[in-house]
Amino acid sequence: MLLAVELTPDVPDPRDPGFLSSLLSNHPGYRLTLRNQLDASVVLLELTGPGPDDGCLAVVDTMRNDARVQSIEVSSAPSQP
Repeated sequence: MLLAVELTPDVPDPRDPGFLSSLLSNHPGYRLTLRNQLDASVVLLELTGPGPDDGCLAVVDTMRNDARVQSIEVSSAPSQP
């Protein structure tokens, strides 16, 4: 699942793996991978995990509650074998 995530200006480095991991909160087994940084506050992330799309959507809902996240646009990526 691909996510366009707009972050607050106080995030120092949205490419930092530790920061990306912190956005997952209590969702072990899921991973965020940076695909592109569109500008200083918008990143394109790929969310992968063990479950179907509704499991990923639960992770997205948690991310939306993070004070560092202003908005998230979701688009499904093609399934990989």
